[in-house]
Amino acid sequence: MKILTQTELIDELYKIGAIKIEDIILKSGDLSPIYIDLRLVVGHPDLLRSMSKLMWSMVQDLEFDLICGVPLTAIPFAVVMSVDNNIPMVMRRSSPKTYGTKKLIEGKFQAGQKVLVVEDVITSGSSIMETVQSLKSVGLEIEHASIFVDRGQKGFENLENNGVKVRSVLKMSDILARLMDNGIIKSEEKARIQKWLRETESKIDIEPCS
Repeated sequence: MKILTQTELIDELYKIGAIKIEDIILKSGDLSPIYIDLRLVVGHPDLLRSMSKLMWSMVQDLEFDLICGVPLTAIPFAVVMSVDNNIPMVMRRSSPKTYGTKKLIEGKFQAGQKVLVVEDVITSGSSIMETVQSLKSVGLEIEHASIFVDRGQKGFENLENNGVKVRSVLKMSDILARLMDNGIIKSEEKARIQKWLRETESKIDIEPCS
């Protein structure tokens, strides 16, 4: 199987509709001129594996005992990284079970083990911090996160301020540059997107991790 390069991955993600250049309402209520939807990748196994292998290549020099994907979109990437490299996984539930063992974190682990957190796209970093806090609540340690796309909107800074170092495969600037090279957007559209990213960044913040 051929592992795609970064630029080839951007081309494929645009081709399958995972990168959209259109105004889309975000969860925050803001109207974004660009949208990255990596949930579509699960329908393209070769693409999923290429992306996961690149994510792994960014962190393979680090020391960690377990992998945990942020629910829900990042879990397939975490599974591939776990299986391909024989690193055990744990999974975080969105809320603790109200029956049976009532666990929040599923899997085999011991307090003090280090966990690599995996996420698909980072904006503020709040989803990652929710997972980090859940993992810490059962005695696990988190030093690093592997991200596929960093939107460049304060998430990196927020996580670093909370003791989590981030390594990403792509930045939004990489995506915009490739879209321009392919003639998908012009300089005016790129400038509009970059202006929107800067303006909305001022709204982004997360609470410090206790």
